[in-house]
Amino acid sequence: MLSKAKVSAVFNRRKKDTKGDVEIYIYFNGQKKYYRTGITIDVKLWSQKKNCVTDKHENADYLNYHINDIVNKADAYQLKILQTRELTIDDFDFHFRSKVKQNDFITFCTQYTSQDLSVTHSTTKNRNQFISHLKNCFTTLPYNRINHETVEQFDNYLRSQGHAGGTINKHHNRFKKFITEAINRNLLHQSPYNTFRVKRPANNIKNILWHQELKDMEKLSFTGTMELSRLKFLFCCYTGLRVSDATALTWGQIRNNKIFISTIKTNRPAVIPLDLFPGTQKILLRLKQLHTGNTVFP
Repeated sequence: MLSKAKVSAVFNRRKKDTKGDVEIYIYFNGQKKYYRTGITIDVKLWSQKKNCVTDKHENADYLNYHINDIVNKADAYQLKILQTRELTIDDFDFHFRSKVKQNDFITFCTQYTSQDLSVTHSTTKNRNQFISHLKNCFTTLPYNRINHETVEQFDNYLRSQGHAGGTINKHHNRFKKFITEAINRNLLHQSPYNTFRVKRPANNIKNILWHQELKDMEKLSFTGTMELSRLKFLFCCYTGLRVSDATALTWGQIRNNKIFISTIKTNRPAVIPLDLFPGTQKILLRLKQLHTGNTVFP
């Protein structure tokens, strides 16, 4: 069962003598956060026992209703997230702060991208490119304007810029990702992609490396950086490693004729045998002659 955060109201956390603030307190997995409600009252008008505004305040019923409503909405918000994924305490930032500061989807995308530290640099870069396209297409985009026609307008904009079908698909996937996150935070109610269908790009003939071309490259020999680049390319062909993973590969990750890594892009563990191609071991021996250091490739 997924963990749930404790949500409650707290009063006068800073222990002021005359007036105190009512805040929303979030406790999750040993972490704490506080969010302002904008309610400030005399310390004598708050009941610590009942944790509410006392009847002595002329607007006690309204204030207590408002405070409970904030707590209940925050609780409902986290329950909606827990239906699809695990919760993080930072999720509440979007729930409380985005509603206070603005009602603009593009700003939400920018905030989400800057605060999401779980993805790689390249993913953040791609998201920022998508946000730039949104800004060029719409300038501002209130949540109530996000509908079928909006997505269609964005699709037409991307095509007018001359982007290939695959690139357009990727930007739509990012759009859907941000829309899903906004729905999880109760900023949107439904996705326009329920009715909009992205046009499937035409199948293109891909340029691939053929067996004979690989053999031709194996026979080549260079000096300096060119030779290191040739060896790295062949090593990636033999092992299936991404260039980023090959660049970060250390000698300590090679044991018992296997590579043991956690991939940079997905952070998933992988074990790769080195005996599928006879040229792999020759490359490793050559690299030890050409390069000294903790990493396999400089």
